[in-house]
Amino acid sequence: MHISIATPDALDTTEIERWRSIKGSNPELVSPYFCPEYTFLTASVRDDIYVGIIEEGKEIVGFFPFQKNSRFTAGPVGGPLSDYQGLILKKGFEINAKEMLRQCGLKTWNFNHLIASQSTLQSYHKIKDVSYLIDISEGLDHYLESLRISGSKLLSTTLRKQRKLEREIGPISFFYHTKDENVLSQMFEWKSQQYLKTGKMDAFSFKWIKKLIKNIWLTQAEGFSGVLSALYVNDTLIAAHMGMRSDEVWHWWFPTYNPEFAKYSPGSIFLMKMIENAPRKKIKVIDLGKGRSRYKDQFSNRQIELAEGVISLSKFPGEIKKAGEAIANVIRRTPLVVPARIPARVIRRYRDWKKFS
Repeated sequence: MHISIATPDALDTTEIERWRSIKGSNPELVSPYFCPEYTFLTASVRDDIYVGIIEEGKEIVGFFPFQKNSRFTAGPVGGPLSDYQGLILKKGFEINAKEMLRQCGLKTWNFNHLIASQSTLQSYHKIKDVSYLIDISEGLDHYLESLRISGSKLLSTTLRKQRKLEREIGPISFFYHTKDENVLSQMFEWKSQQYLKTGKMDAFSFKWIKKLIKNIWLTQAEGFSGVLSALYVNDTLIAAHMGMRSDEVWHWWFPTYNPEFAKYSPGSIFLMKMIENAPRKKIKVIDLGKGRSRYKDQFSNRQIELAEGVISLSKFPGEIKKAGEAIANVIRRTPLVVPARIPARVIRRYRDWKKFS
């Protein structure tokens, strides 16, 4: 096995087409995150994105896209924006992960949304979780019937809220994809307000993230495109969602809604409209991502397993993490716990900032 390193813009047409070919023939790689366009667009706003080109003999058998965090450490492309991670590998090909790091000039690669089915990396899993899917591959009617059979009341509740909204305010209209930049700007504003309200780091306070999202929105390529959807009542925008799609998968990414219409559950109405429109756009799966919530439990009908962990040429990253956890446990059991909360909040804030920087 031989690996050469390149910046994404240095890949030639043959290599890009090989990437697409490997992705298209491997059912593990259906997410738009595995499309070359996602890596290329991220590299257009950052200068720390690289691709390992994996060859066996004279054949390209895979690609390893990564984002350098320091000279010898790396993580997923796009950092915390990356909801899916993995190697773009020819189906059935096994790789020595540590040798891969050595040839890429790395000592550590961290992951937190790795597709768990990639057998070549399973020995490095530390924590397992799932991404929630809305699978409509057998048709919309079959999906809706599966909700009824499962006892989910979200469908009937959502339809009732929609009727109430239309009766009290006016008719609603849904747009699968809009080119109106005002909708994108409103999405940014509502999402930033939500981050502030919930105490989370505002992703859109980072210029590279806003630029990346805008570039994805402008990209309408075969097999990959940005999708900015909008829901209106009369002429008033009440919900918007910025996502991206591959051939068959629509990724749920940045959903937002007008808080003035909160009593009508615009988020649920919006998601139902997305589900209704997906088959018309040849979409078979809406991927809601990792992180459990009530609406994911009730709308999803399938899950895919994801993993968190680290591949390292040294045992020290794992040992340091264990030591940190042990110290934290000791502090929690001592009188130091109250004063320790203040610096802990500062540390968490700094860590959040580092993830996005």
